[in-house]
Amino acid sequence: MKQWTYYLWIILVLFSVIITSCGNERHSDLWGSGILEATEVTVSSLSNGLILDITTREGESVKKGDIVALIDTADLRLQLEGLKAQLDEIEAASRGIRISAARAQEELELARLTAERTKSLFDQGSVTQQVYDETQTRKKVAELSVREIRNKGDELSARRANIKNAMDQLQKKIADAVIRTPSSGMVIHRLHELGEVIRYGERLLTIAQVDTMQLKIYLKEEVLSKVSLLAEARIRVDALGDDTLPGIVRWIASEAEFTPKNVVTRESRAGLVYAVNIDIPNPNHILKIGMPAEAEILEQQ
Repeated sequence: MKQWTYYLWIILVLFSVIITSCGNERHSDLWGSGILEATEVTVSSLSNGLILDITTREGESVKKGDIVALIDTADLRLQLEGLKAQLDEIEAASRGIRISAARAQEELELARLTAERTKSLFDQGSVTQQVYDETQTRKKVAELSVREIRNKGDELSARRANIKNAMDQLQKKIADAVIRTPSSGMVIHRLHELGEVIRYGERLLTIAQVDTMQLKIYLKEEVLSKVSLLAEARIRVDALGDDTLPGIVRWIASEAEFTPKNVVTRESRAGLVYAVNIDIPNPNHILKIGMPAEAEILEQQ
């Protein structure tokens, strides 16, 4: 009896191993490994000048809109003050032009009225040709004066518009000298230090959006139909032992490629594969860029 019990126990163990193996094999073709990555955002300078302050260091967390650096704007502010002085001069000249224009318009109206009356009298023979010519000349002079004053006003308006445009550009440059983060994340590279001169477009910081990590794995074409966007995945990271983390499929390549040499897979490297990106929530920032990880995508029922 004991011998039969022993054999029965052996059979049950073997059956359990076979079942477990079959269960694992069902998902083995939806498995892949890679290196954890994060979306990186470059913070560049939008201004030229001396760095007066940098408020963050590598490894520190930042939020969207945080001030991370200040660039010297002394020269820009001097230019702005100069333009403001020019604008004040133009405004004063414009006030004089408006007064002159009003006076010239009154003189023109009077000259036109006088010319009309003189013409009527001239047609009746009541005034001489000389008187008639003089009134017509005064009218033409008044019209010319009005046009000249209007032209001066137009020139001042154009200068005013150009100066205001230049002031707007300077004010934008001054505002751009306060460098803010475009997104939340962790500073992974700080490329300049306090007191250095930075140029427009130069990189200042690199921020990694570590709240969500990415893992890219590669699958063969014949199993791709088992994977869909938003499919769930189980993630294992070497640093966390046997614990698994949830993941979501966010992108599936539309074109095949050869498996990159730096990716370890269970399949041969000779065949073509499709890249699959998996997002992994990382609210506590326990996952780090560069950690090896593997993922098993759960087949949709």
